[in-house]
Amino acid sequence: MPVQHSTTERQTKSQAVLTPTPRAPLDSTPAVPQLRAHFGRSSTIQEGRKRAKKIKFIFRNFKYHFQRSRYVMQNMTQIMANLQAASSSRASRPPAFKTPSMKAPEFFNGTQPFEVRIFIQSCQLIFHNDLANFSKDRRKVLYATSFLIGRDSKWIEPYLSNLTN
Repeated sequence: MPVQHSTTERQTKSQAVLTPTPRAPLDSTPAVPQLRAHFGRSSTIQEGRKRAKKIKFIFRNFKYHFQRSRYVMQNMTQIMANLQAASSSRASRPPAFKTPSMKAPEFFNGTQPFEVRIFIQSCQLIFHNDLANFSKDRRKVLYATSFLIGRDSKWIEPYLSNLTN
């Protein structure tokens, strides 16, 4: 497909010859005086190329910094959304209740039978105060037996050997 130019065509016997149409000189176009007035002096082609390079450089830098700042703003928006979501989820949860620490039961050796009831009540108070740690019977038994001394501590030995096996 032939390219169309703003030229007139003449036909010869063997081929078509293109002759360019005359154009107005560059200085006579209306934009050039405005550009000269803008830059304040007449510019040569080299100066124009230098300025064009500077403008391209400035534009590329502007484009880079614009894209970078847009990226930073998107990240900041995402971070703010995450912070708001985290703070709203914390605000909806009630503060955790910290169970007060209680005095451990006295060591029990089994010499005084009436002390059994006091020992068991002390252990039960601790179990009810800290349900999260004493939710299983195994934990309760291990805790209570850790306060047995003397001949009463001997009956737990077979149980402990079963735990390790």
